[in-house]
Parts: sequence; structure tokens; C-alpha cells
Amino acid sequence: MKLRYLLALLAASLLVLAGCDKEELTSSLKSIQVSKTYLSIIPNGGKETVKISSSVDWTISSTLPDWLKVSPASGKAGSELDVVFSADSCAYGRQAEVQIKAGPHTQFITVRQGEMTVETVTCAQAMTGTVGKTYRVKGAVTSIINTTYGNLFIDDGSGVEAYIYGTLDKDGKEKNFSSLGIEIGDVITVEGPLQYYGTTAELVNVTVVSIQKSLLKISAPAAPVEKEGGIYSIKAAYKGNGVFVDVPAEYADWIALSGMDYVAGVPTKLVPEPADTAVVKFKVAANNGADRAAVVNLSSASGKNVSNVSVTVSQKGSIIDTDVAGVLAGADNQTYRVSGYVSKVNNTTYGNFMLKDYSGELTIYGTNDWAAAGIKEGDVVTVYGPRVTYNTTIELKNVTVFSHRSVTEATVAEFNAAAEGAQYYKLKGTVSDLVSDKGRFNITDNTGSVYAYNVAPGFGGKNTDFATTNVKDGDIVTIIGTRSSYKGTVQVANGFFVSIDNPQTSPWAINLAYTLGADSFDDGTATINGDANNKVLKIGTSSKVGEFTLTVPAGSTKLSYYAVAWKDKPATLEFSINGTVINTQAIAANAGATGSYPYTLTVANTDKYELSYSFTSETTLKVTTASDSNKRAILFAIKAE
Repeated sequence: MKLRYLLALLAASLLVLAGCDKEELTSSLKSIQVSKTYLSIIPNGGKETVKISSSVDWTISSTLPDWLKVSPASGKAGSELDVVFSADSCAYGRQAEVQIKAGPHTQFITVRQGEMTVETVTCAQAMTGTVGKTYRVKGAVTSIINTTYGNLFIDDGSGVEAYIYGTLDKDGKEKNFSSLGIEIGDVITVEGPLQYYGTTAELVNVTVVSIQKSLLKISAPAAPVEKEGGIYSIKAAYKGNGVFVDVPAEYADWIALSGMDYVAGVPTKLVPEPADTAVVKFKVAANNGADRAAVVNLSSASGKNVSNVSVTVSQKGSIIDTDVAGVLAGADNQTYRVSGYVSKVNNTTYGNFMLKDYSGELTIYGTNDWAAAGIKEGDVVTVYGPRVTYNTTIELKNVTVFSHRSVTEATVAEFNAAAEGAQYYKLKGTVSDLVSDKGRFNITDNTGSVYAYNVAPGFGGKNTDFATTNVKDGDIVTIIGTRSSYKGTVQVANGFFVSIDNPQTSPWAINLAYTLGADSFDDGTATINGDANNKVLKIGTSSKVGEFTLTVPAGSTKLSYYAVAWKDKPATLEFSINGTVINTQAIAANAGATGSYPYTLTVANTDKYELSYSFTSETTLKVTTASDSNKRAILFAIKAE
């Protein structure tokens, strides 16, 4: 148990004993006096009052946890105020230290709710535990991020490293981490409460329960191995019976142990039992692909004491990291790595899709291990592969998936009820209270509303450029982001704009719900009889029949639509319900139906068609190009009556 917890318990006991006496203000600081320095709130929730008297202006100077409310949070010189500390019910113990700044002095009040029990868990369990709950974990220190506060990572082999943000010294004080003498490789046991900073889980201001010094101390070059490869050396000072090296099989194709030199330590009066040193040498192969890293394991033992240290050997690759615009402006046969979201899946067999970021959209033609990747439209991916040009289309071909983050479609209510974390969600709703130059607004659907904070105009973009999307209050938009919160209020974080989805008001609008099928596309627009930016459906390719389905409302008796076939190639459309063809329609070729979108079409009444049928219930109507005709057609202005 933390020393300050013990002190807090003692303080609580003294307060109970003194409870029958008239409350008197303490005088530990001349400029500010408080009636209590320890408060206990019951688990079911409640409030406690502290009387604060100060000869100078004072304010709450520490950042309060979301669960604790204080009112008022400041006071004027010469005042005596009743300050209320309150908290809602909680199923576990939690504690906060509140700092009150008064002139040059700081007063401290400890607030505890419930019983401060500590649960011993794995690192993985701690990082996915309950916010505010105190956990005890044990693991080897893998890296030290800050040597003043004691920010570090520990690993217990559970699959997730625990991040420690702040380590208290043996007296419970902050900013004195070096006094503990903790080094990489040491096995430590710590305990502290779980908190989140943004989407990062961390145990905060932990107390060190025990330290088992490592028999190994590693000194490795900070710079990665160059892409040409070569010999990479690691120095390991050890006090065990030698150094043992394990290179996992997954890295054996490019890194291997090539040798080891030993240097005996020289005893001195100051260090009578010095560590010996092993110089471990690895042979690293040339790298023609992406940046890569291998985690090799070193160990040393002395009796029952065994120390294990993992060392990451990183190597530069031959890949250029850039955005979509960088790929489009680049050179063929060069390998690029680029991130974005999947705006459209064009082929589910080979893994052809469109990748979009803030700077543009790129064709991905072929994805290695596509079926295993499980990628779907809307997901966020990073891929790398060679740039090629096919006809006039720039592509990355046969890419490798470097990273993949699934995106879940959700209503606002489902988003608000979800857990905080790195999971991406796709939301669709109406914009209000827009601050365009910051990308901040409320997004509302029929289930609720949520605040979207610093939304970028596209994946990887800057929120300050959000105005380039031309979004305005009242627009219906789709965004992708993670669930976060600020002072207890849910908000969308790490968000980026996907599309404006306002209903079409043009006479050429498609007013029925539809679902794309094989070799069908809805990402194109057309200028129709001079009216620009109309969404159209294109089905079929030069060699494949295309199809999509319409959802026709019950009670409809007629379907009207405009349709044109590819330039110089008349076509035939087929309409079917549950495999039965109910209508066929020959359509004329159109000179504007050629090349890539945006198309420029000139149509007449002869390009408008009607299908008469009694749809007694809501019906899924399949539309396809007939296989014995031209396979490409464009449809628009689809309506049911």
C-alpha cells in the first residue's frame, strides 16, 4: 500500500476522534487555512465540505479527475468559503490529491472514495481495466521514457506492455525517479490507478513494491541498420553465467547470430565484483522492402536468478513514405508506403480498392493475402508496393498491408455507449454549431448527438483546413473517428471527414435505396444536360456484366429511370426478382458515356424508361446488363411511384 495511503488512513482516524469537537481551521500555512486535509466520500456517492480561509486569492491548481467535482474552485483574499467536494457512486476505491495554490504556497487535500483495494493482474489486464481502479503488475522494464518523472514500459509476457506514467520514490514523492536506481531489464512490481490520456492507457504515479535487479545491462547502437545490411553489435554487461541469445524464427530470414566476444571485468577496490561484457554480433541481410525490426532475446542466469532482456534491432528500408499526392506525383517502379481509408472495394477476389486521404485518391490493384486481411470499405490501412501506370491510371500494384484498423459503423447512441480507445467508428448525421476553421461541430442523428473535436478534412489532414470540405450547418455528413471524452463529456477524437450526404434535389437524383453488386460503381458524377455534379450508377466493365439492387417500397406500381449505354454500343438491361426476370429494356448508346467520370451526358425523353409492376410488398429488384449485349451502362433519375 502506498505510504500516502497509510498517512491518509491515519489522518482519517484522527478526524473521527476529533469529530465531536468544534471544527477549527488548520494553520499549517500562513496564507491559506483549510478545515480538513483528508476527505472520505462513501462508495454510493456523496459530498464533503471543507472550509477554506485565505489571506490571498486562491485556486484549485491541479487537474481534477473526471469523477471528482469541486465548487467553488477559487476564492478571493480575505474570504472564508465552504468548498464542496462531490462524487457519483463507484464500485471500486479511488483517490485524488487536490492542490490549492495560494500565493507562493500550495495546500494539499486528499479525497478518497471507497476502499482502496489493489488487484494483482497481468500487464494486458491492467491496460484494459477499469479507469480509476488501482492495479498491481510485475514485469521487466523494456524502456524508460523519462528519467525525472519515471515514465516507462514493463512487459510480463502477457502480450501487452504496461505503460507507467510517473513513478513515486520510496517516500511517495514525484520527480525523483533516479533515486530508485531502476534500469532497463530490471523486474519491478508496481501499483497505481489506471487512467487514460486521450486514447493511451497508463498506470499513473505508481508506487514501487519491489525491484529485482537484472543480471544484464544492454548497450545497443541507437541508429538503425542501413538498408544495405551488415554486422550489428550489442554490448551486454552481465553478472550471470554467460549470455544466451535467441533470435525468433520469424526473423531468421534476415537476421542471424554471427558471433560473440567476451571481455572479463577487472576488479577494483571500488568494484570488487565487476560485470563481464559480451559483444554479441548479428549479421543483417540487405533490405529491399519496408522498414523492419526484429526483437531478439538475451538472457543470463545465476542460480535461481534469471534475467531476460529484449532488444529491438531495426533496419531502414527502401520504401518512400508519403501521402496519396506524393504517390501520384512520383515515379513508376519505385516502392511507396501510404496510409488512408478504403473509400471503395472494386474487387473482392484480388483485393482491388480505392485508398483515399486528405490529398487525393489512389487505385490499389491487387493486395497480398487479401482474404486473410479482412479489409472492408471504410477501414483505415497502411500499404506499400510498387507504383505502376496502366493506360493513364496510376496504381500501387500487389501491395502488402503494413497495418489495418477496422472501422465500425455506428449510430451516435452506439458511439456514446462504446468504450474509450483506439477503435475507429463511422458516424453519419447532421452538422450544427460548426467552427469551420477548426473542424469542430455537433453531429446528430435520430439516436442522439455528440461533439466532434478537431476533425480533419480527410485522413491525415489538418483540422484547420476543414473549411475546404465546404461543409455548413445543416449538412448531413459522414465522418470517422475514435471515442474519447473531455471532462466527462463524450466526444469524437482523431476524426476525419468522409463525405457530404445531403439528399439530391436535382431532377436527375436517385431517390431509391440501392446496394452495389459485382462490377458496379457509384463513385462517379455526371453533367446531365448542363446540370453538373449528379450522382450516377455505372454497371459493368468492358468484359464483365455489372449488377446492383434497388429497394422498391410496397405499393409502388411504376419504376421510372434514365439509362444510357456505352458510346457506340447499345445495351440491354434486365430486371429480376428472386431470380425471375420481370422486364428487359434495350437502351441507346450515348456519346458522353466513355472514359472515366465525370461524364458529360446529353439525354432526351427517349432515354427515359418505365417499368410497370405491382410491388405489393417492399421488394429487392435486381438490375443487370444482359450478358449477350454491351456490358456497360449508366443509370440515373431512378424513382418509384
